[in-house]
Amino acid sequence: MLACCFKNCANLRLLWSPGFPLIEEGMPLFRELLDELDGELSSHLFDSLGLNLTAVLPTAWLSMFGKWLPFEMLNDVVPFLASAGLAGFLTVTMVILTSYRCELMGHQHVEEVLIFIASLRKSPTPANLMFRCHQTLPSVTQQVPG
Repeated sequence: MLACCFKNCANLRLLWSPGFPLIEEGMPLFRELLDELDGELSSHLFDSLGLNLTAVLPTAWLSMFGKWLPFEMLNDVVPFLASAGLAGFLTVTMVILTSYRCELMGHQHVEEVLIFIASLRKSPTPANLMFRCHQTLPSVTQQVPG
């Protein structure tokens, strides 16, 4: 199944290119998208706790979510990322983090959030993850530049 993603690897090339342009472009977009989708969660993470996306997004994205999800899920996630590019990375990130909204909102210190996010792989996979990603992708794609 992973073989199908290699047809679309051009979408992933920017992930590992010098300067990590996909990550650099994606971080401010993620903040904007989360503001729109769940302003309360966004405000809690970024304004109240001071979460810096450079502490979480590169680890998740460079591993293609292997640090956040069980290995078995990568058979579905990697082809999705390869075909959707930046919008796919943003979508998967949004779906995963909003799936753990209650837990994230319950933390009162950024260090607690960082520990929680670093241990996501040990948590149950969000229900209907790929279904939710496919449902969310069109609205994210509309907001991602060219």
